[in-house]
Amino acid sequence: MASIVKRGKTYCVVYTYLNKKGERKQKWESFRTKAEAEARRRDVETKKTRDELIIAPCFTVADLIKEYIELYGKSQWALSTYTSNVALFDNYILPTLGNLKLTDVTTRVIEQYYRSLLEMDRIPPKRYGKQMKQTNPQKVSPNLIREIHKLLSSCFKQGVRWEIIEKTPVRMQPDRRLRKTKEISGHWRTCRRLLMYAMMNA
Repeated sequence: MASIVKRGKTYCVVYTYLNKKGERKQKWESFRTKAEAEARRRDVETKKTRDELIIAPCFTVADLIKEYIELYGKSQWALSTYTSNVALFDNYILPTLGNLKLTDVTTRVIEQYYRSLLEMDRIPPKRYGKQMKQTNPQKVSPNLIREIHKLLSSCFKQGVRWEIIEKTPVRMQPDRRLRKTKEISGHWRTCRRLLMYAMMNA
């Protein structure tokens, strides 16, 4: 069925599965603690018993995120964390990165993505399943981008552990560069307003 193998400081759940083509493959999934690995082993064996274990190939970022939520998020996150993380994926990550091929996602692409987020309006949360109206739109903050960075970093690291990708493109902490970019943008907008005021009153 499924077994647990200790590798250094991690615990790997090892099992075989049939992909969508009916081919038998072996899968290794790494976890930090034995308890996490044991929970995943039980989940795998339950799904195997029900013939529900089919691992789809991952070609795009959206494929990886779907696999990440299904295999990792549902077993590791509390309900509130699950809801907020899925909202981050749906609102900020999938619309921009979802259709990209995993082989096309580089560190530079991620860096450009973080910078583009600074120009986006923050999406208001949902209430009773409906998007709340935002009377005073605000831009995405560096704090929110840090949350997105942590989530993307975890997602791509799991992709490496599952041998879907060779290395993660999510490496750089965006904090300092984003603050500097936002400060420069703010100074430029202030200078432009002062210039317009001076021209109008000349």
